[in-house]
Amino acid sequence: MNVSVFLEPAHEGWTAVDHREDYWKKISGSGSIKRKQVKRTEQNGMALLEFFIPEFESVPVRQKSINAFLVRDGLWIDVHLSKDQFEKEDQELFEQVVASIRFED
Repeated sequence: MNVSVFLEPAHEGWTAVDHREDYWKKISGSGSIKRKQVKRTEQNGMALLEFFIPEFESVPVRQKSINAFLVRDGLWIDVHLSKDQFEKEDQELFEQVVASIRFED
């Protein structure tokens, strides 16, 4: 599994859901990548975006991705999890990592 964390200034007044929807609008317009099994949910103060990419440029990749969006103290945080050659049994690892995301003072 690959994990990336991005921190950017949040748009004033935007929630995690607003940032997720803006991100989805940007990436869903990309015609070269076909995302399937798209789910948009909220969990523990995070806005989640989950999708599956079966292939890229006719090459099977079976990539699962989850983005967890958070907003705090003027920052927009995107925790991106992805795994190529995803299998059903990998779902538990994704859920464990998402459940571990939190802020500590």
